[in-house]
Amino acid sequence: MQEQPNLQNEMQGGEIRENFTTKLVICSLMIFVPVTACLAAVVAAALLDRLIVVSQPTWPQYSRDQNKKYRANRLGLTVLAAIKLFSALCALALAVFVEYEHQLVSNKSLFVLIALDHIAALLTIVSAVVDLHSAIINKQSAANYKVAIGMSVIAAVWCLKSLDIEMYPYYYGDIQIWRAVGAVPRNGTQTLSVYGTVDRTYLIIIMEGFLVVLFAVLFGLNLLSAVQGSKCIQYEYYDEDSMIRRNVSLQSRCLGLLHFIWGMLLMVLVVLGLIEVPWNANYIGADLMWLAVLLFATGILYITHSGSQLSIHFLLGFICFTCALEKMCSSINLTYQSATYPAFIRGPQDAFLGRLVLHSVQLMILFLETLTGFFSVMIYGRALKQRYRQAVKYSTCMHLILLLGNMFYGVVLVGCNVVFTLVYWLFSESLVEIPFFHMGNGLLVFGISILQALSLCYPALLLSVATLNVIAASVALFM
Repeated sequence: MQEQPNLQNEMQGGEIRENFTTKLVICSLMIFVPVTACLAAVVAAALLDRLIVVSQPTWPQYSRDQNKKYRANRLGLTVLAAIKLFSALCALALAVFVEYEHQLVSNKSLFVLIALDHIAALLTIVSAVVDLHSAIINKQSAANYKVAIGMSVIAAVWCLKSLDIEMYPYYYGDIQIWRAVGAVPRNGTQTLSVYGTVDRTYLIIIMEGFLVVLFAVLFGLNLLSAVQGSKCIQYEYYDEDSMIRRNVSLQSRCLGLLHFIWGMLLMVLVVLGLIEVPWNANYIGADLMWLAVLLFATGILYITHSGSQLSIHFLLGFICFTCALEKMCSSINLTYQSATYPAFIRGPQDAFLGRLVLHSVQLMILFLETLTGFFSVMIYGRALKQRYRQAVKYSTCMHLILLLGNMFYGVVLVGCNVVFTLVYWLFSESLVEIPFFHMGNGLLVFGISILQALSLCYPALLLSVATLNVIAASVALFM
């Protein structure tokens, strides 16, 4: 009887040794291949910087005021890059710590898994380094600024989407776990271990809260550095129409104030979804955090840059419009199920009314934000047409390729969302928030394909469409 367990232990030990060798080889390859690719990318960037020369147009001579403005913009970009670099390093360290604590609580192997928030922090670090390079080195400055703007846009998208998935399901789920563990009855032998789990989970919640704030700040910093980089490109000083600026300035401030108000109201719903009260039932609210941060940033930018940066205003208005429209459609489903699902109707009356009221308020706010975003698109689209009346039309081949690609992505994501919702209705399942679809933003990418088609007739939209294609690629890469 004793020989059989020993034989089993020896067999298990042999399997573990074989698996250990295989895992070691795979892990070594996983380290070697990215390091090699990173070194190759660094060498390629250095060679491209030496081999490629970007032709510079002949600009008029700077006036004294324009020279001061240009230097101030470069200094501002340098300061923003330094702040962004420090904040991203803090976010990376905090993300590693939170992931390690999660592994301790889950009693799994004590490895730090590479998650999306780690990659978002690393992208922000790279973006900050590129910003510093473009602000300090004068060689091919226009090309460097454009690369810096592109990297800032990619990092901003990843920070915002990491904020989305960090809030729900992770932060929201950790709060629910902490409350559930704290409410479990325990005897004397379980008290020490349960208290240890509660304390560790509470620490994770606090650190995750700081991490969420850091990603919101990093999104704002990436957005500001993209705006600051566009200010450093020389043609900005010679392509401004003072009449258009005066006409748009007041409208921009009003729209910015509305975006800011809707963002504040969404933030209130986020807090109401996280607190523990009997009438909020299973209302989530945490999945609105990323949209609230986006509206905050849009409102502040509209107010502080009311008469300039028309392409960025149009771009942000379009993003707010499509994202709010997508979330509004989802909220219609949530409101309908809150009012008609049998289990909710038979449940406690205060929970039923609270859930229904919260979803109805959420739907109303998103409807108002959709209208605000729509008016933003109309106003800034008209201003762009007036500013770039003599825009030159380009080849339609690349436009058609990007249009079809974005349309396919948008149709697939929106179609999957609709099909899953109909299946839930068919089987009378309760409402379930699926982060996959909120991460995909299919309606945003589908809207980009429509805007791509419009840019064939209105070349003034080309700059915004090019930036939106970078955003679509970043969202697809995040998936």
